Amino acid sequence: MNQTWQFRALAVYLSLGIPLAASCAEEANTLEDLDGKGKGGSSAGNTSKAGSTGKAGSGAFGGSGGKAGGGTAGTTTTPDGGEPAASGGMAMGGAGGMIGVPPDVLERASVVLHYETSQTTASTSDIMMKMFIENKSDDPLPMASVKVRYWFMSELAAPQLNTYYMGGNITGTTNTFVSDGASSHVLMTFSGNIIAKGDDRNKNELQLQISGGTQDQSNDYSWQPAFMTSTPHDKITVYLADKLIWGCEPEPSGKCFDDEPGAGGAGGVGGAGGVGGAGGETSAGGAGDAGGAGDAGGAGDAGGAGNAGGAGDAGGVGGVP
Repeated sequence: MNQTWQFRALAVYLSLGIPLAASCAEEANTLEDLDGKGKGGSSAGNTSKAGSTGKAGSGAFGGSGGKAGGGTAGTTTTPDGGEPAASGGMAMGGAGGMIGVPPDVLERASVVLHYETSQTTASTSDIMMKMFIENKSDDPLPMASVKVRYWFMSELAAPQLNTYYMGGNITGTTNTFVSDGASSHVLMTFSGNIIAKGDDRNKNELQLQISGGTQDQSNDYSWQPAFMTSTPHDKITVYLADKLIWGCEPEPSGKCFDDEPGAGGAGGVGGAGGVGGAGGETSAGGAGDAGGAGDAGGAGDAGGAGNAGGAGDAGGVGGVP
């Protein structure tokens, strides 16, 4: 009986233990597989991260920006970073455009300079004036390409120059004294802005002061004491891209903005025809050959007919008696 139970117990053990062992082994294998798969998955995950370097690639603004993610590398591509570069490019382009005045704009350019002085006596320690630039063309006047010349003979080697007021349409004035004998002058240039046709004249105003010692204005080409109020003044010259567009320069140039192109010179008078050679008269002397008609005198030979006198011999008939 006991032996029978032992067999039964063994059978139960075998029936339960083998599946259990198999189950345990399977579970172990499953865990091992899972562990292996987890590691593999992790590696794949890393590959996925490596794939995320595509983000760095997409950040065409910088290489290893993948590490920084959206951080420091990204800050180099913010709008604030981009705008200054674009702005700088525009500024450079703008300057180039102002310097290069299109030929058609230059051809149509037309301005009038109005002048007003506050000094009516020749001798002064301060030459002061107001100038207003009026644009008469439909094209805006690019001030970066404009020059103004006030012609005067300075009694000082280095007069002090000052622009003490500029209207809103004029910016960045630079004044330079050019010592050139009778052609000495103050050269005024500008950094930018424009003057449009019909603009308020006060926005186009420019005030110049020349000081540093006593000056004699009586020999100054541009000084006009009678112009106490704003008056067009053609002895102050204005240039666009170095082309004279207003006023007349002093001698020796004497050039004016409205000079007509010079007419061609008159054609030279044709030379007198040559006199025929006098030798032609010599050939007329050939008429002397007509003297050969004197040969007709040969007709005198007919006198030989006098021989007929020989007929006198017939007198011999008298001998018949």
